[in-house]
Amino acid sequence: KEEDDVKSSLTFDTDITFLLEDSEKESDGGHVPALITDIVGYLIPNTALSKKEEERKTEMMSKRKSQMANLARGFVMPNFPDLFRGTESQLLVALVTKAPPTDVTLIPTGAGLTFVPPVFAFTSETSEVHFSVVGHILGEHDVIFRVTGTDRRYYPAPEPSTVIIFDEWKTGLHDKVSCSLIVFFFFMYPLMLSIMAGLFPCSQIGPHGDYYLKADPRVQCYTTRWWSYVVGNIVCFCVYCLAIPGACIYYMYLNSWCLEHTSVRTKVGFLFRGLKPDYWYWEFVVMTRKLLVVIIGTFTSSLWNKIYIVQWVIGFFLFLNLVLHPFIAEANHSTETLILTSQVITMNIALIYFTDGLAEHVNLMAKLALITVNLLTVLALVLCYFWIWKT
Repeated sequence: KEEDDVKSSLTFDTDITFLLEDSEKESDGGHVPALITDIVGYLIPNTALSKKEEERKTEMMSKRKSQMANLARGFVMPNFPDLFRGTESQLLVALVTKAPPTDVTLIPTGAGLTFVPPVFAFTSETSEVHFSVVGHILGEHDVIFRVTGTDRRYYPAPEPSTVIIFDEWKTGLHDKVSCSLIVFFFFMYPLMLSIMAGLFPCSQIGPHGDYYLKADPRVQCYTTRWWSYVVGNIVCFCVYCLAIPGACIYYMYLNSWCLEHTSVRTKVGFLFRGLKPDYWYWEFVVMTRKLLVVIIGTFTSSLWNKIYIVQWVIGFFLFLNLVLHPFIAEANHSTETLILTSQVITMNIALIYFTDGLAEHVNLMAKLALITVNLLTVLALVLCYFWIWKT
């Protein structure tokens, strides 16, 4: 009677009865029957029904614990390397996070790819499989995985991977010349920027108020001769500072999917070696920083404004370097961070040093601080490069 009274007070008693009757039919113990079991066990205590449901609840909790244990099972696949056509990769390792109770099998498939062995079998005593892959067809190929075996329901299939197959390439004179020119250009880039920017600033000299080129006071500004220099300088700036870097980054963008191909690596590998694959363009970010510093130093008249703006520009690129972490090796990242941090500190000390009206001992301390910071930076860089060379 107590049970009937409680049930009659519920508006969903029919649904409860229906779900309780079907709870054992649910595969793997559904969440809804388990929930209803909890509700009824709470509402109807000390009855034959609650005792029966308590047993069901215990059984379902056991099933859910087993399911949670199985959720931790899965495959760990390696990164597939890019290969030349017809060549076999080095040995790769496929793992399972937890050995199967009985056995599970992973079958990789891909167009034009041969896996050795063709099937990866894992047992209760085998949690890793060594394998290699051979590519026969040029291009980018997806690797799809299929899971079979007794315990396959506990192991979700890995995400598809990609293998790129190249044609064999022999480095020629053209590749070597291209590489040499690019390396020379990028080393000369800051110097060329400074020289080209020096043909623009003019200063007023003499009683007549004429303007002369700061870099060469023998050249009077705003004359036919000066304008001829300016036009030639603009053309050179567009070619050396915009067109050549733009062509390089466009070439790398078109080949960003195959940067490790011998042909691409020989030409422009200097620009992306040591960088993470997602940040192959980072050298051009560094070039942008150099370009901005030169432009600010050339076209800003006040020394105070130059230092102040440049320190914020360098600070912004330091922030990007710390957040994005574009370098593969930690030593390279630390070196770049050290250089940029030293520049920011130097700029802040320079603001104090060039402030008018400071006491002589303050200027002396600022000068000593500038020398100390730069000497320590050079020493740290030497030690860092020595450590890189040793390791």
